[in-house]
Amino acid sequence: MSFFFVLGCSDKPKQHRESLETNGLENMEHELSEPYLNFSKGYESFNSEMISNAYTKDAILINVYNDSEPESYRGRRKINYFFSENLERAKTENINLKITFKISNREALKETILDNGFYKLEILDQSKKTIERYGKFSIVLKKEADDWKFFVDTNASSNKEEFQNAKSF
Repeated sequence: MSFFFVLGCSDKPKQHRESLETNGLENMEHELSEPYLNFSKGYESFNSEMISNAYTKDAILINVYNDSEPESYRGRRKINYFFSENLERAKTENINLKITFKISNREALKETILDNGFYKLEILDQSKKTIERYGKFSIVLKKEADDWKFFVDTNASSNKEEFQNAKSF
């Protein structure tokens, strides 16, 4: 399964671009993309450890999807459990997963980074039918042992139109 990660700079407004350059974020783009890449690789390989290691030890994951009760998970161990349950179900049903991120806004806040954007989750079932699900997120990243990781991850439902219309910064 292939992975496509949208994190370009061509569509960002000039003022936002200057703000990022002033804060030195343009030099950190590779480092800041690592947790997203690891998250996506974990989805592809059904590896909840890889996904949960994209989070800090004291991270908070907040899900507020439509048609479900809001749920929060605190700490890497609980986040790993959340993802392992979902990935095991997909693996058992012989489903392939691919997640694509679009970061539409990035801002430096003292020792943290705030990312806002959208994602598309593609679910390929046994009959080769692809189901697409969409969401939006606000993520706070902070450094843990010299690596940027997700500290707060809030996500909610979105739709195809919002995802397609979202510009990557």
